[in-house]
Amino acid sequence: MLHTLISFYLQGLLLATIFVFIAGLTYMVNRAYKKVDKTAKERQEVLYDVLMICILTVPIFSFAFMALLLVLKS
Repeated sequence: MLHTLISFYLQGLLLATIFVFIAGLTYMVNRAYKKVDKTAKERQEVLYDVLMICILTVPIFSFAFMALLLVLKS
């Protein structure tokens, strides 16, 4: 039972990591395409902000993806 839960959590963690970093990358590409940030310092600050948001939201989304996997596989 514990092995199954850990397996679901690790799968959810992997899916959440992929999802969050693709969303962050999409956001950064969109900002670069629209040329929102004029200086290198502004781009660097936004990059750090996006990385921090990604790192903080991965564990939260991993539980959500784990719940979805549990529902889909049951």
